[in-house]
Amino acid sequence: MKPRHAPPLNALRAFEAAARFLSFQKAATQLFVTPAAVSHQVKRLEAYLGTALFERGHRAVMLTPQGATLAASLTEIFKMLDLALDPSAAAEPDHLRVSTTGVVRREVAGAQASPLPRGPPGYPGAGPHERSAGRRGPG
Repeated sequence: MKPRHAPPLNALRAFEAAARFLSFQKAATQLFVTPAAVSHQVKRLEAYLGTALFERGHRAVMLTPQGATLAASLTEIFKMLDLALDPSAAAEPDHLRVSTTGVVRREVAGAQASPLPRGPPGYPGAGPHERSAGRRGPG
């Protein structure tokens, strides 16, 4: 048996996005490439696998059974990869972490109707969900 080369990773990424959206246009927008580039990568993956992954119609694409199976696997694999690279994403998926300086925090507080809440002693200006790290600026 002849050894295969590693699968084309950009093609896997393009295919997964196209399968998720069922649209080369939307996949291209997410990946910051052209729809033609997505189409080219999908064709490259189909050639590598030796099977069609999409049924192409006029301005529409549908997954083949093989494409649906691969898409489900790749979606899970990319989710696991995201978690491996950023474990904090799993802990608080609906929270946004923002780091600011004291100057920015005062400017934001000045733009609000009421000032930001104060935190525990020793952390001036830190609110209940804020952490102060390192050296503090003036104020």
